[in-house]
Amino acid sequence: MTQKLEVEYGPDDCMDSNGSSLMGYITTNYTKLVELFGEPNCPPGDKVWTSWDLCFRVWDEDGEDSEDVYASIYDWKESHPDHARIGEYVWHIGGFHSKEHPAHWLVSDLLTNNTKQYNFGIL
Repeated sequence: MTQKLEVEYGPDDCMDSNGSSLMGYITTNYTKLVELFGEPNCPPGDKVWTSWDLCFRVWDEDGEDSEDVYASIYDWKESHPDHARIGEYVWHIGGFHSKEHPAHWLVSDLLTNNTKQYNFGIL
């Protein structure tokens, strides 16, 4: 039997990415990411032009306990800020390895299934 997850997600402007690492990739376009997550909430850095820091709150079956899973979606070492914003792009997904629900799985599931169990909001 497949467990139905109830998931809230939203931007996390205070995420501490220390200890996070590349978890996987997702191929999609910039417009789809903006539809799901809003405008990028991270300033450009020395290797990243466009990125989102997000929190996914995954509730257990009875809705009493939850796990916060932090994810970053970002371009990587592109020569121009618009490179990842035009057409399909292979986005990087960062997160923490110690979580039961991996960040790259949650992002991929949301983008490919866009199921009703995901609720966007400010966490």
